[in-house]
Amino acid sequence: MDGISSGVLGYAGLKELGFNVNLHIPDYRRGHDLTPEDIAEINARFPGTTVLLTCDGGVNSHAGIRAARMLGWQTLVTDHHQELEPGSQADITVDPCRLDETYALGGICGAHVLYQILEAYAAAHQPFKLWAIRLLRLFAGLGTVSDVMPVLYENRQLVRDSLSIARLLHVSAPKTIPNPWGGMDPDPDAIDIARATLLQLLATEDHDPAYVAAFEGFAALLKAFAQAGKVRDIDSVNEGFYGFYLAPAMNSPRRTGYPIDDCFAVFTAPSIAERLAAMHRVIENNERRKELTALHLAELNDGDQPLAPWVYFSAAPVACTACSPTR
Repeated sequence: MDGISSGVLGYAGLKELGFNVNLHIPDYRRGHDLTPEDIAEINARFPGTTVLLTCDGGVNSHAGIRAARMLGWQTLVTDHHQELEPGSQADITVDPCRLDETYALGGICGAHVLYQILEAYAAAHQPFKLWAIRLLRLFAGLGTVSDVMPVLYENRQLVRDSLSIARLLHVSAPKTIPNPWGGMDPDPDAIDIARATLLQLLATEDHDPAYVAAFEGFAALLKAFAQAGKVRDIDSVNEGFYGFYLAPAMNSPRRTGYPIDDCFAVFTAPSIAERLAAMHRVIENNERRKELTALHLAELNDGDQPLAPWVYFSAAPVACTACSPTR
């Protein structure tokens, strides 16, 4: 979820600032690093590329960075992981966990790193865009909770701001329907995303369509969770929603082998209807992830395990061998 958050806020923010930018979604099955295969794909799809900007990764992607530089690209790395092996050839690396870094709090997420860069750029070069860029704290705060960063210092205020912005994208259903217990519940199908307070504010100004789409996607996301019975009212949009509903759903492709494209399509698809449909597919995949978890946990607990409690055998698939080398 941190990678998705940083990718979305980076793409939306750079578009809003007027940059000619495209979004590349890496194949998570290759692991966390940017690979030469990624560079080849980017070059084939976007042949006019001159600059590579990474988010939530890249500090250890030495082979990928070398491949980009061989094409003559400027390479800009934003990350929050420790460099495991020296030797990066990136033109610029911004990472609070670099050994020579003096930033006070190393525990900030990748989305927060890229957000601070966009905010600093806007403050220096396009101060009239600062309000718009600061709304992207929505995604930086989501990444903070999802990546289990310490809720201390600037992270604490960031999460508060993120939730405040998220609640401006929540729309109360105008109708109610009976529930099985004899009461009345909001009718999630009656939710009109366009009524969200923040979207109405954005509609009064001139913004890049990709920037607006990111917030429309978050509003669609909230509607999808309402239709799934996970968001009942505005009080449901809290840290628990980020950590126990949204992040697991967005992380589910890595657990099931499902394509990650839908997770980005929620915020980038051409229409609200397509974003809503993408989020429903993500939620459905998360339900499959829960079923598989229960199935394989029962296999571990109840199956024939001759080497227990030291070694357990499971037929559970490994979606990302580079991230989970053992079964």
